[in-house]
Amino acid sequence: MTEDHKKQLNKKFGGIFLLFNVAYFFIFMIFPDELVGNIYVIALYLVLAVTFLFYYFSYKKKLESREK
Repeated sequence: MTEDHKKQLNKKFGGIFLLFNVAYFFIFMIFPDELVGNIYVIALYLVLAVTFLFYYFSYKKKLESREK
């Protein structure tokens, strides 16, 4: 993977990833008992994280296929 592709990945997904994690961290600090005790919130976080990883790696794969 070239340096240009790494910059494109950071530009496209860096802000979204940072915002997602900071928002979840602050919400967790405000309402820790409700988040840990509610299985729906944990499942939602897991689904969002897996979805983000899926789009990240599919975009990365697309960039690598353009390189060849």
